[in-house]
Amino acid sequence: FPSSSQTPSMSPAPWRGALMAHLNRNKRYPPGAAGSGTVTVAFTINRAGQVTGSRLLRSSGDRVLDAEAVALPRRASPVPAPPPGTGGSTLGLAVPIRFSR
Repeated sequence: FPSSSQTPSMSPAPWRGALMAHLNRNKRYPPGAAGSGTVTVAFTINRAGQVTGSRLLRSSGDRVLDAEAVALPRRASPVPAPPPGTGGSTLGLAVPIRFSR
């Protein structure tokens, strides 16, 4: 078990910001979407930042936006690797993906 005295290279808050920035750089507004909305997606990553699974947690009400949000983490893989001491061999995350025209 990692000790709490270990100094991670990046703490969880800046890492989460870097992760969200990475996802936003890879986000595409999908053709055929009706408008704007927020989709909550759950996904798992391994220690190297490889996305190992992605699923819909909360729908935007638009199937096209939902499908794009679920596809986004896999397309953006690898994502920034989690800091040492965060999670185990895999880490589960839930993030909001906002779409606007």
